Amino acid sequence: QKIYSIDITQLNRENQIKPSPDDYKITDNLAFREKLGADKIDYSMTFEDRFYRGHAQSSIDIFTSVYGNFKRIPDIVVWPRTHDEVVRIVNAANESNVAIIVYGGGSNVTSSTKCPESEKRMIVSLDTTQMNRLLWINEESMLACFESGVSGQDLEKVLNAKGYTMGHEPDSIEFSTLGELMNLILMRLRN
Repeated sequence: QKIYSIDITQLNRENQIKPSPDDYKITDNLAFREKLGADKIDYSMTFEDRFYRGHAQSSIDIFTSVYGNFKRIPDIVVWPRTHDEVVRIVNAANESNVAIIVYGGGSNVTSSTKCPESEKRMIVSLDTTQMNRLLWINEESMLACFESGVSGQDLEKVLNAKGYTMGHEPDSIEFSTLGELMNLILMRLRN
């Protein structure tokens, strides 16, 4: 029997799998990694970091992480801290013929964290979570500028401390980042 495209007959502990690094070989690109090292950009190729960013919080992703295998996961995870580092990562990826998938909070409403199975190049997961600062608030226009990796709940806390609110609370607020929310309307908190 299937519910939401999931075969629920598999839902028992005997069918659970333990993912293994052997299931997910790395497609490496030394030139790209050397550019990251030269620019002092943090990265990881550990299985745990790659696997975590190879899926998200959707029901099918959680089910697959427990009862199945993803066809492909990222080969490397990078953590830029600034806009300039993102530019350098994208330039290095272009020069080295590397694919990039952006990872925010992992809400994955649009399946954006899914790695194409047929991709032959190294796949980079560009994790924006280190880019989470408030850059400015314009009290006249009621606009704010945050870096794209701030989570919805952290963004709301920062705004609340300054007397503002986002004005909406999506279901994914604890996981999603501003890069995933894609809009921000400020409202004054009522006193």
